[in-house]
Amino acid sequence: MRILNKNSTPYIFIAGLFLLLISPSFLSQGMFMDGLYYACVSNNLAHGIGSFWDLSFTKTSLYHFREHPPLAFGIQSVFYFVFGDSYYIEKIYSVATYAITAFLICKIWNQLRLKYAWFALLLWLINPLVLWASVNNLLENTVAVFVMLSVLFYLKSLTSKKNFFIFLSGFMLFLGFLTKGFTALFPLAFPFIYQLIYNKKSFFASLKESILVLPSCIIPLLLLLLFPEARESISQYMQAQVVTSLQKIKTVNTRFYIVGSLLVDLLIALLSTGLLLLVFWIKKRKTVSFKKIDKGAWVFFCVGLCGVLPIMVSMKQRSFYVLPAMPFFAMGLAIVSGDALTALWNDTMQQKKKHVFLKIVSCSVFSLSLVSVFYFSNKIGREKEMIQDALLITQQIPKGAVISLAPAMWDDWVLHAFYYRTQRVSLDADTAQHRTYYLTPKDIPINRHLRHQYEKVNISTQTFFLYKKKKK
Repeated sequence: MRILNKNSTPYIFIAGLFLLLISPSFLSQGMFMDGLYYACVSNNLAHGIGSFWDLSFTKTSLYHFREHPPLAFGIQSVFYFVFGDSYYIEKIYSVATYAITAFLICKIWNQLRLKYAWFALLLWLINPLVLWASVNNLLENTVAVFVMLSVLFYLKSLTSKKNFFIFLSGFMLFLGFLTKGFTALFPLAFPFIYQLIYNKKSFFASLKESILVLPSCIIPLLLLLLFPEARESISQYMQAQVVTSLQKIKTVNTRFYIVGSLLVDLLIALLSTGLLLLVFWIKKRKTVSFKKIDKGAWVFFCVGLCGVLPIMVSMKQRSFYVLPAMPFFAMGLAIVSGDALTALWNDTMQQKKKHVFLKIVSCSVFSLSLVSVFYFSNKIGREKEMIQDALLITQQIPKGAVISLAPAMWDDWVLHAFYYRTQRVSLDADTAQHRTYYLTPKDIPINRHLRHQYEKVNISTQTFFLYKKKKK
């Protein structure tokens, strides 16, 4: 069986393009702060530091980490337990969630008996936000897997007529809740929207479909709350993240920020869809009638909005909160393009020279992507000076040590995370503790009251000085 046929060629091209675009960050050192935090917490769990219901960040910061539910950390800890402590692991885990999500998009596409799932993948993966998140170990990456599984199992329940798939659909949302809380529950709307729009059932008949999914989502959660550790962990998460976010935290100036951010993030996919329809019109002198668009497009658009609009309830918003909803918008746009894509793709495949050319381009892009990934591996992708200093400094410090930090630097959370991820070094701004080592930026001299107690360690750092306590 030939690997390179007209069906597989687009997937090889998309996989190569994806790897090529993320290659500078994929296996290089450096990561977005949140993802670095999650890597530290997961790695701790793999080494028995903390527990599933009582996670831990560092010895001096968030020792009891209750900022999020624990499931994603538990899953990632298995990766560390099996494959070791390399920083590659969190990067590979993050990209692996994308590979699984891509596979599930294709399965959902096939379940709906639609053609060219690869175009939905392309519209999803050319999104800059999606590309950025793929290597930054965000919780939303794991949530997307459970979200897509829930939708897939519901669709399977319709074709198989088996209640087991209804149970699985709801249970996946329970797992999503254990990953990122309430934001993972928006696919509860999928059965209702699907039946209302796609099958044209009545409002209450459609609502019944969503209600059928609820028990397998809610009952496991209620059973879990019978256990004191689980109850305390979830309760503290609710207080720290949900209640506080609604009442106190404000990261944006308007509740509509998330909508504007979504439109910006979808811009390339929208332009790509528009360009395809324009080429179709030029070549065929036909336009796509929105009245004739497959109803699945409207289903996916509505479900995607269910994953975005509730975020407006809080003034704590970040652009990447919409990530679990992005595959739905991509699938919706791909369905809108369906007739145009079918006509243009069939024309291309009927011309042998163009087909051969596409094969050569796909193989070339994929090969180049592997070379690029290898080339950028072990390089430093971000915070270069800080990371280079940290790699030198942590070689001087025993693993697992607690060192003093200039108080002015306490709020540099990337610093905390990288030192801990590199050598499990915890930073303590309480200089009265007189730790063996003291870390300070070069532009912040060591406190004059401490100067006589420490001597500078002679290493070639760029932005930080490391001091060691003098021997008495």
